[in-house]
Amino acid sequence: LSAYDYCNWRTQEIHPELQLFVQAYFKELKMSEYREMPAADVNTCETFVQMLTANIWTVTGFHRHVASVGDIFNDPDLASLSWMEGERSGRPKQHGILALAICYTSQGNPKLTEDFSHVFRGIHKEDSALSVWSAFQHRLQDVHEIVAASNVRRSAAHSYINPRADPTKVGCSAAV
Repeated sequence: LSAYDYCNWRTQEIHPELQLFVQAYFKELKMSEYREMPAADVNTCETFVQMLTANIWTVTGFHRHVASVGDIFNDPDLASLSWMEGERSGRPKQHGILALAICYTSQGNPKLTEDFSHVFRGIHKEDSALSVWSAFQHRLQDVHEIVAASNVRRSAAHSYINPRADPTKVGCSAAV
């Protein structure tokens, strides 16, 4: 929705309010002290949509993935968040941080296919926002049907059917 209201697709100019959001986002990201940072040149509508899409994926689908593989990290001798060369197992502090991350990402969250129309009630351009949300919901239903059909044809048995791409299984993270 931001892309519709805050981007001039003809000139690729980003609205000043959106530029402030992008600046604040990268300021927060810099404080995280990650060694590798994404490019901060979000100066066109296209690069903004790419950044936003990547972030939405990270705080929804990737969180589900982290929660799904959490049992693998139960034993720091088998797998851990960090490993010092020459040591037998993962470092305790980093493994504790990993355990907390898995705990928080594995909590039950509302699913992307649930009704979030209340979020858009009373905001500027409410009708437009609800229309975009409705179209998104229809696209999620299409994706769900494709994934469900694919899961029926799977020959390998799994402890759970492929939820990674199924919007009825992907939750909204607290980060959203």
